[in-house]
Amino acid sequence: MEKNIPLKLISGYLRNSFIYLLCFASLKGNAQKSAVQCYEAGLAFFEQKKYNKAIEAFEKAVEHEGSIAEYHYQLGISNIAALDDASFFEKANLSYGAKSSLTRAIEIDPTHKMARIRLANYYIQAPAIAGGSYSKAFEQIQALKEYDPINAAELEASIYLHQEEYDAAEKVYLDLIKIGQNNEKVYYRLSVVSLGRKNYREAITYCQKSIDQYPEYLMGYYQYGKIASIGNLSLEQGKTYLEKYISSDPPSNLPKKHWAYYRLGKILEWEGAKELAREQYDKALSLNRSFKEAKTALNSLD
Repeated sequence: MEKNIPLKLISGYLRNSFIYLLCFASLKGNAQKSAVQCYEAGLAFFEQKKYNKAIEAFEKAVEHEGSIAEYHYQLGISNIAALDDASFFEKANLSYGAKSSLTRAIEIDPTHKMARIRLANYYIQAPAIAGGSYSKAFEQIQALKEYDPINAAELEASIYLHQEEYDAAEKVYLDLIKIGQNNEKVYYRLSVVSLGRKNYREAITYCQKSIDQYPEYLMGYYQYGKIASIGNLSLEQGKTYLEKYISSDPPSNLPKKHWAYYRLGKILEWEGAKELAREQYDKALSLNRSFKEAKTALNSLD
């Protein structure tokens, strides 16, 4: 039976393809217009989660017009988004591209808050061999305090979390709640503190507060399911929330769906449903063939 493809989808695809072609066919004497076309192509590909094409388009935008901080910022976050599915050898180039592009965005526009936030997060999360550095993250946090003290405080607490200084991290988050400056991430991060202390009941409570107050923030649902799968508690609710997460479209900075399938499999194992757990691990591996945790979980079922 012939399927009818909505005209809107066709026109959108053709428009993106046309912009992409224009981007690489540099308009002679009009670098600014070429840069805008490449930038628009990059945004479209990023939204479609085609991160390698987004990188190509943003690189061309920077080539045409290198003085726009936003172009460098988008190139930086596209490199970060592409890291998850990259090979070991690709990760080095992507890491360098992310760090250098975000740094350049800040050099052009020191008030670019998101560039500072993403660069600080890069320094916090990256291994030392890829340029990770708490001291460099603190430099960005200190500069950010002038423009965005709330996110600066959260980033500082993130460093405490990575250093397993749970009391210091908890104090920052609770102080933000006390002064009414908490956002959708604060309760989630408090759950991370509780998880680090292995206080699973408290961690679940913080996740539920996140879900109740910020129902659009998908990380709360994933985190609830993760803690349920680790701590063997609230399993039914954990399954429900993980299924919601899987049926949604998580942004690139949240856990990929193969992790949600893996957590769902762990809950099913706690419930004794080994064959159903196997199905979830298989689904995880269908999305990420090199997913070691799912392979180990499958082997343990045999």
